[in-house]
Parts: sequence; C-alpha cells; structure tokens
Amino acid sequence: MTTTPQSLAKSSDVYEIEIRQLAAEKEALEKELQLYKDAESQSTRFANQLTRFTNQLGTAADVSKQLSSILDIDLLLKEIVTLVQTRFHLYHVHVYLLDEKNDVLHMHVGSGEVGQQLRDIQHKIPLKTKNSLVVKAARSRETILVDDVNKEPSFMPNPLLPDTQSEMAIPLVVGDKVIGVLDVQDDESNRFDQIDVNTFNTFSGHIAAAIQNAYLFAEQREAEDALRRYASRLQSLHQIDKAILTSESPESIAKTAVQLFKSVIDFDLGSVTIFDSQTQKIRFFTAGDRDIDANIKANYNFNTVTNAINQNNGQPICGSIDENTPDKPLENALKQLNIQSFILYPLRYRHKLIGAINLASYKKNAYDQNDIAIVDEIAAPLAIAIQQARFLEEIRQHAKALEARNEELEQFAYVASHDLQEPLRIVVSYVQLLARQYEGQLDEDADIFIKYAIDAALRMRNLISDLLSYSRLDSRGKSFVQTDMNEVLEYVLADLSLAIEENAATITHDPLPIVLADSTQMSQILLNLISNAIKFKGKKNPEIHITASRQQEYWQFSVQDNGIGIEEQYLDRIFAIFQRLHTVEEYPGTGIGLAICKKIVERHNGKIWVESTIGQGTTFFFTLPL
Repeated sequence: MTTTPQSLAKSSDVYEIEIRQLAAEKEALEKELQLYKDAESQSTRFANQLTRFTNQLGTAADVSKQLSSILDIDLLLKEIVTLVQTRFHLYHVHVYLLDEKNDVLHMHVGSGEVGQQLRDIQHKIPLKTKNSLVVKAARSRETILVDDVNKEPSFMPNPLLPDTQSEMAIPLVVGDKVIGVLDVQDDESNRFDQIDVNTFNTFSGHIAAAIQNAYLFAEQREAEDALRRYASRLQSLHQIDKAILTSESPESIAKTAVQLFKSVIDFDLGSVTIFDSQTQKIRFFTAGDRDIDANIKANYNFNTVTNAINQNNGQPICGSIDENTPDKPLENALKQLNIQSFILYPLRYRHKLIGAINLASYKKNAYDQNDIAIVDEIAAPLAIAIQQARFLEEIRQHAKALEARNEELEQFAYVASHDLQEPLRIVVSYVQLLARQYEGQLDEDADIFIKYAIDAALRMRNLISDLLSYSRLDSRGKSFVQTDMNEVLEYVLADLSLAIEENAATITHDPLPIVLADSTQMSQILLNLISNAIKFKGKKNPEIHITASRQQEYWQFSVQDNGIGIEEQYLDRIFAIFQRLHTVEEYPGTGIGLAICKKIVERHNGKIWVESTIGQGTTFFFTLPL
C-alpha cells in the first residue's frame, strides 16, 4: 500500500481525535476518582462525628445514671458540676437556679475554687440583665452557643474566669417551667459545635429532672419535719394543759412551761415572768440549772419591760444584741452575759398584760418569725393557766381567811352561849323561886311581871341552847357513815309522839334510802321540818308525807304538809338565822331551826329550798349526794 501525503494528514487527524478522547476520558476518570475520594472522606468524617456523638451520649447517659440516685439538692448540684467538668474536659461549669419570686438567677454551685468564691459572695444575675448569655438562655429557653466570647457583645466577662474563650448556656426545663441554667465554658475558641449542642440539650433534660426530684424530696422532707415539729408542739401543748390540771400555783405552771419550751425551741436562758400591776413588781421563774442573773433582774423592772412592749405596739420582740445595739438597761444586761439573740413575748389575759416569756441564746440571729409562731401557740393557754392559778390562789387565801373567821365566830358563839348559860340558869332559878314564894302575896302586876321574866328567861335559855347547837354543827359534827333514813325517821317520830298525838297529826312516808351522812344531823333535819309542819298547821289536822327520789347524782328528799303556807316573798328569808315570820305569842320558837337545817345540808354538799301555797301547805326539799 502506497502512503501519500494526503493519507498521512488524514491519519494524523484521527490520532488527534483519539488523543483528545483519551484525554477527556482520563479527565472524566480523574473527576470520578476525586468524587469517590471526596465521598470516602465525607463518609469517614460522618462516621467520626457519629462516633463522637455516640460517645458523648454514652457519657451523658452515664452521668445521668450517677445523678439519678442523688436526692440531696446540694450534693446533687456539686456532682453535676464535677461530673460535667471532668467527663467533658471543660474549663469551668456553673449551675444557676431560678428564683421566680425575685426574678434572679442564683449561682448555687461552680467548679473549683472560683466556684466556691462565687458561692461565698452569693453571685447572682437579675433576669433584666442584657449582656448575659445565662439570662438569654433562661429567657429564650434555647441553648446559647458562643464560639469566641471576645466577638460576642452579649458576653458578660467574669474577672475570676479570665481564660474563658467559648461558652454554652443550656436552659434547664421541666415541663414548661425553667428552673435554672447549666453554664459550661472552655479556654479554647470554637470548642463547641452542633454535636455538643445536641448532646447537652438531651443531657439537660436529665439534669433538670434530677434537680426537680431533689426539690420534691426536699419539700417532702421539709413537710415531714414540719409535721414532726407540729406534733411536738401539740405534745408540748398537751403537757402544758396537763400541767394546768395538776399544778396548783402560778410558779409550778411557769417552771413547767419553761422546761417544755426546750422540746420545741432552742435557748440558753429561759424564764417566765409574772407581773403584779398593783405593786409593779416582777417575779422570775426558771426550770434550768442556771437561774436568771441578778444583773438582768435588776434591769428587768416593771416599767422597762412594759415600756418596751408598748413601744412595739404590744407585739412580741425578737431581737439581736451586738456592738451596735443601743444602750438600754435590759440590752446592756444581756450584753454582759454574752447574749446575742432574745425573744420577749408578752403574756396577756383578756387584753391585760400579766407577764412575759423570755428566751435568750448565745448564737447570732438565733430566732425568727417561725420561733415567734411556736411561742405564740403556747403563750395563750399558758397565760390563761397562770391567771387561773392566780385566781385560785386568791380564792384559797380568801377561803382560808374566811375559814379562820368562821372558826373565830364559832368559838365566840360557843363561848358566849356556854358562858351565858350559867348566869341565866341562876336568873331563871331565882325568878321561879320568887314566883313560888310570893305568888298572890304581891299585887296582880307583880305576878304578871314575874311571869314575863320567867318566860323571857326560858326563851333566852332556849335561844342560847339553839345557838350553841348551831355553832357546833361543823366543829362537833360526826363522820359520815351509811345511814338508813327509815331508821332515822322512826327515832324522830318517837321523839315527837306526844306532839303528834296532841295535834292528831298523820305522818306517812315512802321507802327511804340509805345515805352517807351524819346520822345525828339527819335526825335534826327531819325533827325540825316535821315539828314545823305540826306547829304551823291550818284548820285541818296536820297531814305530813316524807318522800325520797333518786336523781342523776343525788337523792332528793321532800317533807310535805297541809299547813298555813308561806308567802312567796319570804321563801328565801326563812333559812336565815333568827328570822321569824310570826310573833312568839302566835308560834313559839327561836327562829334558828331552819338555819340549822340549811347548814346541815350544806355540810353534806347538798341544797335545801321550799315551795309553798298560802292556805294549802308547804313542801321542803333537800338533796344529799349519792
């Protein structure tokens, strides 16, 4: 085959086309190879990121597991800071908790010495602060990430953390409520990426739940403590009530109260003071080994205390003692005893100041309004108890004085009646002797005068005899024994047999009970009541009926007659000594019989009264305890 220039030129063109095709194929292969390499690199990077995210989630899960079992809030926050810092290799970690009432984020725990310093100074950030990543996270409820804090205008630098370069603030949310912010910082810029955001967003839910559980546990524990304190207070109140029933003096009640205060409130010196407004004096009562210092007693005078209470509008005083406390007598006395806190609680009875509760402590700021509330629960019943005991003391003193006076009167009545009997007996004897020897020998007037003298002397003798019996009812009374009232009535009717026969009286009775009484004095009651019923008879023959009925706590006796009756206006008067409704000429007697009945019934802790209708009759009632 012959080669020509034309054929060579044509062959060269073909080669160039093939070369260009090969070059294009090469370029396509190179691009395909580069795409393959890029895909492989991206796949590697994705695999690495996936591995990192998986590792971080594992770390977060491990940390969450360790936190889930911690229920003490302070310990939980410390563990959160420590675990997050060490496991994620961070420069610094803070936990802020939200105070909704004051719109403030409080830094509760931070890592290292810096965290402790911030805690000591009670570091906080108000929610109205503009340049704060922590506040921005709390407000937006979204994680705030800053790669380079030096380029972030919202960053608020902390002089205690000068090396911070990057920061991430993660809101802690439970339900729809923000409870705080987890703030993490690092000393390298661009330290955090989307994987960190995703990790901490997931992790923050576990932290928030753990904090909320700790809150709930603390609230439950606080509620249980409050319930125990309340139960203790109730027990103290019960013991004070018991002391009220068993104690017989204000002193014993006050001492018991001070001792019981120890179970519900802490103090080093305690006392109850009782005021006497008339003498303006104060009495101190304590229950401890150490008595109130004489220096305090000297400065704790009536005017000082009442003025202090009045200046505080009558309210309790809860105070502290330090070098800045104004110079006042009471405060100065407490200073000398190194007292730093005290409570002065006024005791009132019906708005009248009767005393005070005084508690003092060597500790600063030992008391607050909760302690005042505790004292308040005991103060009211304590004031009532003390005042009632004071009233009881006064009643006993009056009763003792009255008893002494009664003894003197009884002694006087006994001596007077006993000493009067002898000269009166002589007078009666000599006047009767005159009547026997000179009757009819003198004029008619003389005989009348002698008769009057004899009658008057005999009445005086009977009066003195009855008065002597009345004065001996208590002092000469017998012991109470089982007394059959049926037998007592038989003896009385035997003594009155002549009067019953002369007046054609009919006396009936129901079965009478056995009572615990002085049998002799029971005879006196029935004798006086039945003899009165015979004496004050009407136009009909006397009809008298004695009954007894059992009531709830006593026997009720009645003596009913069909006599002349008593006017209603005199029903109370007839039981008074020497009270008579008729003249001696109409109805003889001394006017002491019913007074004796009243005194006998009262000695037996009973009552006596009368019901009557004029012209129809009278019924006397008296009671005796079962």
